[in-house]
Amino acid sequence: MSIFTFRPHQCFVCGKTFVMNGDLTSHMRKHTKTEPTIPCTICWKMFERPGQLSEHMRLHTNERPFECKICGSRFRTKGYFNIHKTTHWIGRNFACELCGVTFKNPTGVRTHMFKVHGKNAATSRRQKKKDEQ
Repeated sequence: MSIFTFRPHQCFVCGKTFVMNGDLTSHMRKHTKTEPTIPCTICWKMFERPGQLSEHMRLHTNERPFECKICGSRFRTKGYFNIHKTTHWIGRNFACELCGVTFKNPTGVRTHMFKVHGKNAATSRRQKKKDEQ
């Protein structure tokens, strides 16, 4: 058995399984709907976790700690940085399964699926992938 398929942590609400306990803990927040209790002292937006507030504060400070080593662009979140990195990939290696149009990254395919083929096409593709797992 591969360590990537062994998923010992299971959600008692919906049955979804996880490799790491921390992922299960994060998932459980979706079911508990905890009220945000941590306020931003600048705009008073409320957050559930300190990490969310820290990331939000970069909006006010314009801090951009994630730098692209290729072009020097800087980003506020690791997520935005990871999306940006795909713009440097060579070729158009990601294709739409419905019409064959190619893209430089998976985000391009997802956006295309939603805009061109509709919300249901994008959702049914994700559900099909989930069912295969």
